[in-house]
Amino acid sequence: MQAVKSEATALKRSKAGIRSYFNWCTEPGSIAKALYGDVNFPESPVQKHRNRIVEGLVVLVHEQSEAMGRQKLEPLLYDTLLRAIEHLGYGMSAAESSSEGEVKRRIKIAERILLSALAEPSEVATLPPLSAVAID
Repeated sequence: MQAVKSEATALKRSKAGIRSYFNWCTEPGSIAKALYGDVNFPESPVQKHRNRIVEGLVVLVHEQSEAMGRQKLEPLLYDTLLRAIEHLGYGMSAAESSSEGEVKRRIKIAERILLSALAEPSEVATLPPLSAVAID
């Protein structure tokens, strides 16, 4: 989390958060695989904890957004973006091993999704180019 706090802009903080998340998903012994096996069942304890975490995340993001002069956005947007990133991360944690190239590919896709959704018009030039997620 220190890597996230040390960034000065919202988009850089978002990128640092994505990288921290993927580090967690790919570290040996990560519980991500077990958690994500249950997360989509509405009555599971994992889903209930995830909902509380998302509620806390929205509060934190709104506080940080206000501090940085940004708008508070719809909580459903954050939840949707988080689910997209979780999907990419789960693929890493479910695999027995992931190559560095695969991790980088998924991080680029996650950054493109998140940053494109959250960028202000003046920040569009700083987004990863669409070519960063193109295939040959």
